[in-house]
Amino acid sequence: MTLRRIRPRILIVEGKDEVRVLAELLELAGIPWPKGNEPVDIEEKDGISNILERGFIETTLKASGVNAVGILVDANGDPTLRWEQVRNRVAESYPGFPEDLSPAGAIHVVADKPRIGDWIMPDNVRAGMLETLLLALRTGDPMLHDHARDVTQQAHELGAPFRDTHREKAELHTWLAWQDPPGRQLHDAVRAKALPPAPPVTDAFVAWFRQLFAI
Repeated sequence: MTLRRIRPRILIVEGKDEVRVLAELLELAGIPWPKGNEPVDIEEKDGISNILERGFIETTLKASGVNAVGILVDANGDPTLRWEQVRNRVAESYPGFPEDLSPAGAIHVVADKPRIGDWIMPDNVRAGMLETLLLALRTGDPMLHDHARDVTQQAHELGAPFRDTHREKAELHTWLAWQDPPGRQLHDAVRAKALPPAPPVTDAFVAWFRQLFAI
């Protein structure tokens, strides 16, 4: 009989990029991440709509052995709206859940329930996504960073069909296409320290993660 693994710490994210990138980023930031014995289970749900589906967060919080749950989603165009959507899913079960999202992220504790936390990428304040945070971690010549931004804008003006909300995603992958080797996947670029964690960009996120999961 296969024993079901109890997962005491769970971080819910939108997609596979977050699963891979965050593990590499957090390990470089000083949190050991041994394969097969990860300190936190990062669970991707293939989009924000699945995370916000009625009952999903509630069921996760009630699972056997869980003591902390984090919810990490992209702000995209409106961090306040995204915060309200997540807050509305948990406030009924967690009295006193913060009405406003701090730049330090949200962590809330209720007696006899798992700790719950929320982080809106990139920094709980700006519009954007995981790639917005990663753009600020790029190494190398800042002039090349600026050039990647400019040519991404030019491509958009010439009819490149990426959505405006994905502009920074396109810019980051443009820059990665010019590296050696070209076109690394995001988690590989983090592992290779082309996108290393750096204060003050990642300090608040790492501090939130450590506090929520007591690491």
